[in-house]
Amino acid sequence: MSQLTINTWFPVAIGQTHCPFINEVQSDYLKIISKFKYNENGFCYEDIHKNKKFLKLNKWITKSVNEYTKAHLFKYEYEAKDSWILDYPIGKGQPFHAHHGYTISCVFYLKASPNDQPTIFSNPFIDMKNPVGLTLTNFQTIKLNDLTYSQCEYPGETGKLVIFRSHILHAVDPKKTNEKRIVFSYNFDPK
Repeated sequence: MSQLTINTWFPVAIGQTHCPFINEVQSDYLKIISKFKYNENGFCYEDIHKNKKFLKLNKWITKSVNEYTKAHLFKYEYEAKDSWILDYPIGKGQPFHAHHGYTISCVFYLKASPNDQPTIFSNPFIDMKNPVGLTLTNFQTIKLNDLTYSQCEYPGETGKLVIFRSHILHAVDPKKTNEKRIVFSYNFDPK
């Protein structure tokens, strides 16, 4: 019997939780944001974190982000510094990117369906030797595990909040369904 022990020292931690009051606020929030201006890609540069109409949600998101940072033993309290809305039309998405200059980022699904495009996160540890033999043609069929995953996905779900370190690359493939996928995105730094 082998004596091998495998330690996982540098995990990528992605937090998720569900808004307990989404049914109370969703219809009001959808009415409010329907009056905002969106560009052709579905971006709305409204500062959600500063808008008092979203105070209840913003407080809950801030509390959740600070639970995430406490789990990391970060020594500061965090607050939102930037926010916006995404409502992608069919054919639009977001290539892999990071939110450089911030510590924590999160996405809140105001309205979403698991049938629509998920948020995809990329493993920040790139192994240039590719020992598992991952290719563009076998990436969906090759067997991987917690030690070798190159990506993970978080399907949209109304009321879900996904929290992650801002340096983690993430993307959304081009939208294919007519179902709404309305996301509030936030960046956090210490107060």
